[in-house]
Amino acid sequence: MKCKLLFIVLLLSVWLQTISSQSVRYFRKVDIGIDYFKFKPKYEIDKSVYQYQNCYKVEFDKNGKIKYFIFLNKGKPAVDQYYKVCCIKFSYTPNTESRTYYDTQGKRMSYRGIYKKVLSYNQPDVIETSNYNLSDSLIANEDSVMFIHWKLDAQNRIVRESYFGKNNRQVVDKNGYYFISFKRNQDKDGITLEKSYFNSDSQLITNKYNYAVSLSRIEPVNEEIIGIRYFDENHNPKSLVFTGAAGVSKFYNGQGCLIEQNYLDKNNNLHDTPQGYAKICFQYNRFNNLTNVRFFDQNNKPTTNGKSVVAGYTYQYDEQQNLTEERYWNLNGKLINNYQGIAMISYQYNSQGRKINQYLYDDKMSLIKDSFCRIHWKYDTPGNMIEESHFDAMDKLVENKNGTAIIRWKYNVEGELYQTEYYDSQNKLLNK
Repeated sequence: MKCKLLFIVLLLSVWLQTISSQSVRYFRKVDIGIDYFKFKPKYEIDKSVYQYQNCYKVEFDKNGKIKYFIFLNKGKPAVDQYYKVCCIKFSYTPNTESRTYYDTQGKRMSYRGIYKKVLSYNQPDVIETSNYNLSDSLIANEDSVMFIHWKLDAQNRIVRESYFGKNNRQVVDKNGYYFISFKRNQDKDGITLEKSYFNSDSQLITNKYNYAVSLSRIEPVNEEIIGIRYFDENHNPKSLVFTGAAGVSKFYNGQGCLIEQNYLDKNNNLHDTPQGYAKICFQYNRFNNLTNVRFFDQNNKPTTNGKSVVAGYTYQYDEQQNLTEERYWNLNGKLINNYQGIAMISYQYNSQGRKINQYLYDDKMSLIKDSFCRIHWKYDTPGNMIEESHFDAMDKLVENKNGTAIIRWKYNVEGELYQTEYYDSQNKLLNK
């Protein structure tokens, strides 16, 4: 009887471990899909290698809904460059979904002043979003909007985004938008999404990015944008100011890493941007860490990045996939100084994988002499950065252009930053 009971306990333990391992998984990306209210984890990676690359740790509940996701930089919690937070936690009721934002220490933090977003499903074809501060009080977002309404079609896809004020009356946001419309067409090769901006008179208007309509081509499996075209209020092709391009095409590898980005003119041909290139190509190692960047002109010939003489970048990593070296190359494949006089940057790490030294070299492989050539960082026991100091080629403290040689950060017992201090090369406190 005891053996039978032990066997049942063992089976139960194995089952629970299996369920637990299945509920926590790792992904290369967690994207907001075509419809903003849906997060989509993509490109699952094995848990044995997640610590060697940037990825997301995602836990699902028994219904397959996301409980939380955390951005990991080489296995350590970090603030994600896109979402601007480390972790988003989800909670659900029959009619709501709440998303609360957290930092690397597990404390609530804000995304553009918002600590929590709530999606309400009180109408069958409308989702209402609202935003809350740290005290869980209702607040307007950065565009002076209290509520956003997403109108859905029969397939639960967003067809219109509208803006509302405190009394739930429709308003124009600070960008001049009254609503945005979405139209889709799908075929065997993918999805075409048309996104248009309107004012309160239901007239097309130019958005803050200088176009009125965008037409995106999206591949159907992972919903990656593989092409986008821009148009004005009259549906004529529109060239953007910064790039001079009327469209972009993109190509990805099997892990969702961007390997090629092309800038296109109004006739869908390669077009040189004001920076002097029409195409950027990227290469990665087996852990999806960037190793090579190259620039090409509209004739597909290698070129440089804008006014710089740099035609490419290379990156090297240690066994733990910490970035150890960054180099700049000219068109002839020779080491070249960038506009700051730097041709190579090398990095050193402590046993916890935290960056402790950064060295700057010129194209002669000598430490640069016109400014500081080494940056040194110190950390406290929990891993908070507490000091950054700048040194010259003689390893003496040196001030930057702002007169600062040392920066020190202080944290309270809860790990929250409460003070930043600046010092000169004589270790004297500066008034800033």
